[in-house]
Amino acid sequence: MESTSKKYILVADDDLSTVSYILSIIEELNDNFYPVKAANGLEALNIYLHLRPELIITDMIMPQMDGYDLVIKLLNEDKPPNIWAITCFNFPRICDLQDLLKNQILFKPFDIEDIENIVLRHEFASTTMDQDTSPLQINAPHLIK
Repeated sequence: MESTSKKYILVADDDLSTVSYILSIIEELNDNFYPVKAANGLEALNIYLHLRPELIITDMIMPQMDGYDLVIKLLNEDKPPNIWAITCFNFPRICDLQDLLKNQILFKPFDIEDIENIVLRHEFASTTMDQDTSPLQINAPHLIK
């Protein structure tokens, strides 16, 4: 029998409408996903340390701790989570993250299919014995290629 344990997905963004939009997409995908929200990078880090979600979708510009600092801290964990950065801007710090995040950067505005592809690709990879470690390629013009 297949495991039905819930999988935590952390969404960090200080914009409530963006968080609500992403959470609603995740909730519609699968009952096994348990989306958790954070309003800033510090809150996201604390949630990560308690729940250890496998997937984190984070904005880059947030109060208290920005997404860049959050990503750096998470990537220094023994077993870092799968991280996607979302942003409106292509600024130098985002360029610095491209290699670290394997190009997993999504520019706003994004659509439902972008979030669905991120979550479903992660679910498939995490349930496959021979995981594909190549970067995710979504056919969307607003993603960094």
